[in-house]
Amino acid sequence: MAGEFIPFGPDSMMWRINRERIVLLAGPAAAVLQVAHPQVAMGVAAHSKFRTDAIGRLHRTLEAVYSVAFGTSEEVERVRDGVGRAHRPVRGEGYSAFDQDAQLWVLATLIMGSATQA
Repeated sequence: MAGEFIPFGPDSMMWRINRERIVLLAGPAAAVLQVAHPQVAMGVAAHSKFRTDAIGRLHRTLEAVYSVAFGTSEEVERVRDGVGRAHRPVRGEGYSAFDQDAQLWVLATLIMGSATQA
């Protein structure tokens, strides 16, 4: 839609890095590093369907990442809300998907993967 705000544009580092297909190769390493964090590992073990729906999980992750990287502010907000809804039930003894340290760890693995591949 004309006039929509795009948080990152074609000249941004976000676009320059994420438009490269090689960044996809960092995904498996990021996933392994993510579950190296004890709280993330507990949440994944108790709530993730990655073992029974690996392709679906990959698709949802890529859709979210690319929507944030290349989307409009409305699309970014839709991803944020969807991720929040999906993570709301991810809590238990010793872990929560909303734990700030765990969230920063996951973000760091994604940034590391993207930056080292670009």
